[in-house]
Amino acid sequence: MSRPVRFPGLNLIARVPRRYPPLTAAELSLLPDLILGRLVARIIISEWRAERFLPENRAYVLRNTPRAREHLHRLPSIASEQTAARIQEATRA
Repeated sequence: MSRPVRFPGLNLIARVPRRYPPLTAAELSLLPDLILGRLVARIIISEWRAERFLPENRAYVLRNTPRAREHLHRLPSIASEQTAARIQEATRA
């Protein structure tokens, strides 16, 4: 049985002050790919830093990488439309 899909950042999105107009449908449709790209960059940069500059602090530098990898593997299984819809719901709250 799979775990329910969680979107941990949505509570943060919902608290953002409404200084700007809501995201358009086109902007919302881009977010899943942008989130995926950010996760990939986070993992790559952390691994690179741990190897190249901070081998003595490798465990510290990589402390959040397992969670990022989990999100990276789970995100593609969530329909982009579902992700965009959940973000849209959170921004309307």
